[in-house]
Amino acid sequence: MRSLAISGSNIFAGTYDGVYLSTNNGTNWTQTALNNGSILTLATSGSNIFAGTYGFGVYLSTNNGTSWTQTEVNNQYVLSLAISGSNIFAGTNGSGVYFSTNNGTNWTQTALNNRRIYSLSISGSNIFAGTYGYGVYLSTNNGTSWNEWNFGFPAIGPGIIVSALLNVANGYLYAAITGNSVWRRPLLQTGITAISPEVPESFALQQNYPNPFNPKTIINYQLRITNLVKLTVYDVLGHEVAVLVNEKQAPGTYQVEFDGSGLSSGVYFYKIVTEGFTDVKRMMLLK
Repeated sequence: MRSLAISGSNIFAGTYDGVYLSTNNGTNWTQTALNNGSILTLATSGSNIFAGTYGFGVYLSTNNGTSWTQTEVNNQYVLSLAISGSNIFAGTNGSGVYFSTNNGTNWTQTALNNRRIYSLSISGSNIFAGTYGYGVYLSTNNGTSWNEWNFGFPAIGPGIIVSALLNVANGYLYAAITGNSVWRRPLLQTGITAISPEVPESFALQQNYPNPFNPKTIINYQLRITNLVKLTVYDVLGHEVAVLVNEKQAPGTYQVEFDGSGLSSGVYFYKIVTEGFTDVKRMMLLK
């Protein structure tokens, strides 16, 4: 057995010889009409059941497996699936992530197009992709662009597979990797806006505004050279509560919005680290 999915009182199991269905909590199983291929992943959305296969793309059933239709992505090894409303993401073996907005009738290859995607997870507007050898990627715009999301996640390199990703209610993303280890990091992530491409004379981290704030605030910073930038929020005990920036950026002035909706009132600190510059500032969340 390779995968499981639930739709109402129905349980679907993906195996090396197709999809099986149980309507009585697994006491009995019936093989569905998709019975001639290895099923690598399953996902459900309402009455729709999607099956990612070994070399034959994604199949769709709208009648609990009585019949199946092969979708447009019909020649891919589909290792993972994730669904958010009418949006469907398919992770493939070497061709990255595909995206559909119409139940698989049409698919578009996203900008993450040259990786093995072993796991996918969605949290709000964030799509996370777990890869073979490259850790975790994040997209906030339905795959138009992706950034590595590996800050604090050292288990990256050849042979390392992020085999499972899971969002949970306490605000963390969990990642299971080869070697039987599980990692986590806070889910809070914000959009980054480039205010000006003009190269400033020096690095700077500005005081957030408004401050105090409830629940959102703006943080501006300046970069003098191109380099990896990390902007992180900590509570008073030094626990990481959000990673706002973790990517290589060109010189210029940038703005980040921090949303503290999931946090309690209190003092927090935000810290920027890049080559040749580190700074920390204090902010207050009042609810």
